[in-house]
Amino acid sequence: MRFYDTDEHSLYRQAGFILRHRRPLRSDGKWNVTLKFRNSDWVRASAQAFVSDGGAKFEEDVKARPTENGFQFVPLFSRSADAATNRLPTTLGEALSRYTDLREHELPDASAELKLVRGFEAREEVFEGMELRVSGRVEAECALIIWSRSGGDPEETVAAEFSARYELKRESRSSNVATRTWSAFTALCANPDWAEPGGKTKTSFVYDEA
Repeated sequence: MRFYDTDEHSLYRQAGFILRHRRPLRSDGKWNVTLKFRNSDWVRASAQAFVSDGGAKFEEDVKARPTENGFQFVPLFSRSADAATNRLPTTLGEALSRYTDLREHELPDASAELKLVRGFEAREEVFEGMELRVSGRVEAECALIIWSRSGGDPEETVAAEFSARYELKRESRSSNVATRTWSAFTALCANPDWAEPGGKTKTSFVYDEA
């Protein structure tokens, strides 16, 4: 897993975009490239219209933030689109050429050189197959994502994330589904052996944010 940005990290810090490259371990094939815009404002995130040949998706994530009385959940909304490439990008314009309907006036100059963010590459392991039943008809697909440094000790974890997701359909839009999902995350985050409210997200870790 690699993140690319300009020297000043302006794609992320100023424009709000993440450019991520991923491919299977020990593979020398194509990279899966994800362009993602993420914001806490639903209106700003949903106003993005960029797509790739594979389309685009809109998601809501939540993260726990410490408070005096424990923690609260903060929503984050994102639009993302995936593409495939054999080449790693050298300029922003080259990387973004796989996407259409971008608001170019909000982006850094297309000639800006791209570099691996902080020289960091993650070895990502994803453990899937779990499901969380949040109603009689809705099951959330769960996964545990573990990061270590590529080329380093795979037992030395630098970031971890628990994911539970379900598609927004008619049966999953009920208040009961939302409440039960919220309760499950609350119980998980209240367990210090499982969660660290206020810990860095994977993106924050890569960009070394407080």
